Amino acid sequence: VIYIVILTILTMLFLEHTRKVFADDKNKVAFLRLPISQRNIFLSKFCVLLFSAYATCFIFVITINAILSAVLSVGVEFWLATIGVCAFMPLVSLLLVALLIVPYIKIIEALINKYLLLFISFSVLLAVAFILYSGILSIVQTLLTTGSIRFLFNEKFVMTLKEIFNYSYPTNAFVNVLFGNNALVSWLVILLFAVVSFFAMVLVSKKLYNVTLYKMQNEKVTMVKPNKDKKLSPISSLVKKEFICVYRQPKYIFAYFSIAMTMPIMVYSCFTLFETLIFNAIGLRINFALALFVILLFGVLTNSFCSTNISRDGLGLLKMKTLPISASKLFFAKVIFCAIISSLAVIASCLLLIILTTLSVLDGLICMIIGVVFTIAQILVATRLDLNQAKMSSNEMEVHNQSNKTLARVVLIGGVLTVISSVASVFCALFATSINIFGNTGLVEACVYLIPSIIGAMYLILAVIYYRTGIIKSFERLAG
Repeated sequence: VIYIVILTILTMLFLEHTRKVFADDKNKVAFLRLPISQRNIFLSKFCVLLFSAYATCFIFVITINAILSAVLSVGVEFWLATIGVCAFMPLVSLLLVALLIVPYIKIIEALINKYLLLFISFSVLLAVAFILYSGILSIVQTLLTTGSIRFLFNEKFVMTLKEIFNYSYPTNAFVNVLFGNNALVSWLVILLFAVVSFFAMVLVSKKLYNVTLYKMQNEKVTMVKPNKDKKLSPISSLVKKEFICVYRQPKYIFAYFSIAMTMPIMVYSCFTLFETLIFNAIGLRINFALALFVILLFGVLTNSFCSTNISRDGLGLLKMKTLPISASKLFFAKVIFCAIISSLAVIASCLLLIILTTLSVLDGLICMIIGVVFTIAQILVATRLDLNQAKMSSNEMEVHNQSNKTLARVVLIGGVLTVISSVASVFCALFATSINIFGNTGLVEACVYLIPSIIGAMYLILAVIYYRTGIIKSFERLAG
């Protein structure tokens, strides 16, 4: 089952990487002018992709097999077979990619401009994936806490695994060669898949070349009746512009809208899981501290998008210097846009916990206020960090690398403050329930709420000062 998962993950990564290399290539015109055959261009690109697949497969397989070798008595043959698995598993993935790549590219091209459909699809897939993941964790937790894990491997379960093993070609062949079961036949099956993979790649190469590099962009022009535009204030127009720019980029739809939309589900799933785990472990319910930790943690992850507030505009931000609008309004609109989306996600998460869990209304409202304060503070810090380090460029790779640096700093700051606030709240909650100071635990109980509130307020104040200080000079220093 683990090898099936590895092969699936490897194929998915390989498939998306292949699509990006071929379909999103910015040098199509240059390649078409070179005196090189289309198949050589294709094969050279595919070889680089295959090397990447080998590196990924090696990490997965070596990790799993090292764990196996620690609990089982294996010999030299096991590690020799491991080398064979690392050598041939990417070729099996290559066969699947060769069969799926053309339909996959066609589907992506059909959906690339369907922004609402992309948003719904991303949100549903992310929500379902997290629900399944939390469900698996919940089952494992139940098995561990009740001690019933020893009854997991009953006859029905073992027979199911056996059926999966019998029909999961060529994954079962990889497992057989590891443990020396029908090794000769298994090696023949693996070699057969490798040969078929090679011929599939050769046969699909011309088709893939025509679908991607050699494809002429024939866009249909449709006449749309213009709508009557309403006059908006400068801030409203800028906020609308931010929404449109994000909404028309599929990667941004997923990174912000879809993650923000599914944040309440993630918060609810983690809260219920950890609430049961903590109660079974220590017999106490620290709902406020736990809710605050989960909300702040997922708030930090959701807000990671705002680390591109400046850099995602690229060279377009330089054109805004010519607009008769102050720099403070330009950036304030970005902050408002991010704050609206993130605050709604935090509010929805708290309401869901209040309605569906044992979290009290008062605790939920306090979590909501602290969560919104942390969210706004993080947006201000991220926007200013991105402004200070932004390099205006039309090169997407440069923008991506710079955004990653800003993202790391934003997540680090938010994560550290989240841990400090949550740990302090948890400590005070446990302290208040375990001891009695002068016959009254009111002060300690108040600290459960006061400490994270004070940290959040200080974070917001410092974020506002950092954001506003010298913002106009930073904007004036921007250059292409």
